[in-house]
Amino acid sequence: MRSSRRLALLALWAGSLWASLQIARAPGDWGHALCGPWGCGPPLQALVACHLAWFVLLAPAAVLLVRSGLAKPEGLRWIGAAAFSLGLLMSVGMVIHEWIVWLPSVEESMAAFFWQRCRPVIATSVDLPMVHLVVIGAALMAAVRGAQQRENPDPEVP
Repeated sequence: MRSSRRLALLALWAGSLWASLQIARAPGDWGHALCGPWGCGPPLQALVACHLAWFVLLAPAAVLLVRSGLAKPEGLRWIGAAAFSLGLLMSVGMVIHEWIVWLPSVEESMAAFFWQRCRPVIATSVDLPMVHLVVIGAALMAAVRGAQQRENPDPEVP
């Protein structure tokens, strides 16, 4: 019975991953919401599909860690902090890349848009789960904090 439940959950996860990627094929023009003086980003359907696929891929591992008790709360906090830090480091790496590659290659008038360019570059970079690791890491740390507050409520708080 337990193996059939696991198989059903695996099929649900695989179906969710497939469905999230199918958003890229959604009909209609959702627009190019991330535009600037350097041009526009990818179609919004593709961007949403890729971001959602990363969450569908990574979130079950975080949920499994929290619900199964495989890691103690202190371990979960470290895993969350590591995921959060890794996502931030990748984002900083992307900014440094833009600073080294893009900034020297543009006219001075465009250089004023450096920080405005970095935001959509990070938002549209779906090759690495930068934003997703930050969100999942923060969620893991918040889950640990919430569980600890439920276990040890502060009696001095009115």
